[in-house]
Amino acid sequence: GPMESNNGIILRVAEANSTDPGMSRVRLDESSRRLLDAEIGDVVEIEKVRKTVGRVYRARPEDENKGIVRIDSVMRNNCGASIGDKVKVRKVR
Repeated sequence: GPMESNNGIILRVAEANSTDPGMSRVRLDESSRRLLDAEIGDVVEIEKVRKTVGRVYRARPEDENKGIVRIDSVMRNNCGASIGDKVKVRKVR
């Protein structure tokens, strides 16, 4: 599952859902959303080498408690992360 870090959580990057490329969607499971105090539609920041932002969408049921965040290649490039990398996810207030 997700690990808490200072004012954010650490998640592993996974491939975007097929419907999502180009939409700045950040797919987070319920446990991650709860830790972040984030609702569907909230804006979150994803940080690896750099930072990028996107909007929270619901994860698929099979993604629950896997400790992953699904983002598209544009967002991965923006923050300098590859699939399988750990990133920090933080709610933008």
